[in-house]
Amino acid sequence: MNLRQIILIILAVAILSSAGCTRTKKAFKVLTGDEVDTSSETISEATTRDTTTVRKKLEYPKPAQKRLPNSSSRLRIPTSGMTWYKKGGRLKAIDSEPAIIEASIGQAFKQAFLFSMTSKIAIIATGTSAFDKINTSRPTFYTRHDPLSFGIGRYTLQPKRHRRFIWITMKIGSNSGEFYPYEDSVGFDYSKVGDGVYKIVLREELEPGEYVLTASKGEKIVLYNFGVNGTSNRNSNSNSNTLVKNAQKRLVELGYKPGPKDGIFGKRVRVALINFQQDHDIPTTGQLDSRTIKELKI
Repeated sequence: MNLRQIILIILAVAILSSAGCTRTKKAFKVLTGDEVDTSSETISEATTRDTTTVRKKLEYPKPAQKRLPNSSSRLRIPTSGMTWYKKGGRLKAIDSEPAIIEASIGQAFKQAFLFSMTSKIAIIATGTSAFDKINTSRPTFYTRHDPLSFGIGRYTLQPKRHRRFIWITMKIGSNSGEFYPYEDSVGFDYSKVGDGVYKIVLREELEPGEYVLTASKGEKIVLYNFGVNGTSNRNSNSNSNTLVKNAQKRLVELGYKPGPKDGIFGKRVRVALINFQQDHDIPTTGQLDSRTIKELKI
C-alpha cells in the first residue's frame, strides 16, 4: 500500500465521519472537486444519494422564521402534494426530489484532526435550472411541512458539473442548521391557515436566480426547487451586468466574497461592497457608485 492509497483511505474515513453515516455499506468515491466560484473550498465527490445520512430532523433557528397569528385562506388547498406556491388565484404544486448530501474535504479534515464542533455539508440538486419558474420576486408559499424544519436559500450554480448546491452548517449533536453564508438564507414568517397547512410569507424580495425550499420528511431532507425570473425592485439600479461581473471578479481578488461571477447584483455583492467600502473609508452605500468603482480600479 503506497502513500497515496493511505491518504485516500484517511480521506474516506474522515468524510464518512463528517456526513454522519452509520451504514458501512455506503460506498464513497474520494476525488478532488472543482473549485467553487464563491469560495476557495472544494466539494468532494463523496456523495450519497440516500439522505438517511442526515439522521436527525433538520430545524432552522430563529430569526430565520417567525410564527404569525393563525389566519384563514380563501384559496383551495389541493389534496395532493406537500408544498405549493400561489399563482394567480390558485395554488400550484412544486415537485419534490430527494437531497444529495456531500461533505467538503476541508470540513472532513477539520472534524477528523481538529475536532471541529460544527459540521458543514452541501445539499446538491442535479441540473442548473429548476422546472418551476416564478415570475414574481416575492412569491407566497403554502406547505404541509413543519415550518421549523423548513428553510429557504439561494443556490450557487456549478455549470461544469451540471448541478447547483447550497451549504448548511450544523453543530455536532444538534438538529438545528443554517445556510452558509448567511446571505444565501431567505427569512420568512408563517401562519397556520388550515388543518396542517401553513402559509409562508417571505420577508424580502428575491433576486433573479435559483432557489430551494428544504424540508425534513422523517429522517430525510427533501428539496423543492424553483427559479425566479425577471428583475426585482431591489435590482433597479444602473449597474450593468458587465460592470457587476467585473466588480465580482475584483472583489474576489481582494479577498471578499461577492458570490458567483454571474453579473447579478444580489445580497452577497452588496455585503461585499459594504465591507470593501468600510475597509477603504468610503461611504457605505452598498452600491457601485463612482468612488467605489474608482477604488476597485475596474
